[in-house]
Amino acid sequence: MSYESSLIALINGVMPPSPLRKSSPGEVDAELIRLGDKDFLFTTDDFSAEDLLREDQPFELGWNLACGAISDIIAAGGKALVYAHAMVIPATWDEPYLREFSRGISAVLGQYSVSFIGGDLGRGQTWRYTASVIGVPEAKTLTRRGCRAGDAIMITGRIGAGNLMAAMGLFPDIQAASLKDATLRFSTHPKLAEIISPCASSAIDTSDGVFAALQTLCDLNGTGFSLGKLPLHDQGLLASRLLGLPDLLLFLGECGEYEILFTVSQPHKKQLMADLCKQEIEIHALGQITANPGQKTVLHEDRHYDLDDYRIKARDFESVSAYLKAMTVWLEKRGARA
Repeated sequence: MSYESSLIALINGVMPPSPLRKSSPGEVDAELIRLGDKDFLFTTDDFSAEDLLREDQPFELGWNLACGAISDIIAAGGKALVYAHAMVIPATWDEPYLREFSRGISAVLGQYSVSFIGGDLGRGQTWRYTASVIGVPEAKTLTRRGCRAGDAIMITGRIGAGNLMAAMGLFPDIQAASLKDATLRFSTHPKLAEIISPCASSAIDTSDGVFAALQTLCDLNGTGFSLGKLPLHDQGLLASRLLGLPDLLLFLGECGEYEILFTVSQPHKKQLMADLCKQEIEIHALGQITANPGQKTVLHEDRHYDLDDYRIKARDFESVSAYLKAMTVWLEKRGARA
């Protein structure tokens, strides 16, 4: 059990019983609760400068925070209904900045037809943003449990936007002409839950990166995974090469892009992909779930990587450079020719 998981278990152990809660801790991205005779989904998320989101574009920052908050409802197979937030803003956020930031949030809420119901505002030395969202399940609630050996692993969008944003903030020198004016917005998925909830076997968002999401699914289900070619973010690939870092860090890094990663049985895969394409939803097949929990493999370019004993976590390092070096060294030692 990780340190974070142990703290969550400690807190949950102290809290009173929750008769309205229908989901188990860690089982689903948004908690399933019963109010009256109807099921609802609830999520609350906290964001700050520690998330390394790009802050020089206020509209995009607001957009990305709202996408991040609502992604939990989508990953649970739900439709978002109402949205509230609490903001702590620094003195550097003047009225024009705050207006654009709010417009970014509003644009996402408009795409999902979500009602904004207010919140709280405070001042501080650094910014902090907390969003709470209530929704309802579509056809069925999607949880992180349920995937089986042979299920296809699917993801909306490309891998690495969150790690690219972090790199652009940490290493300003890489903002060459091709990256300087990049507009990085996380994806919205208004129709996704409606399409995948009837047939997906499990789902999770990639808030902590794609590899972390896959690890969570496999740990909960006692399974492994085998991945083929990864749909890495084009500008992320450029940034990796400018920094002299392995492309695979876009997959392993822990700054997520809030895409939806889900599994589906092979008989449903073809029709599901066709339905998603009709709605112009970008979708990629990554590989499949395997029966062996010790199998966590990815084939990238011409090298085969076994990630079963990969244990590198950003929180264990005092600096970003040390974290990046540890990942790079690990990949150099472990990659085997395919």
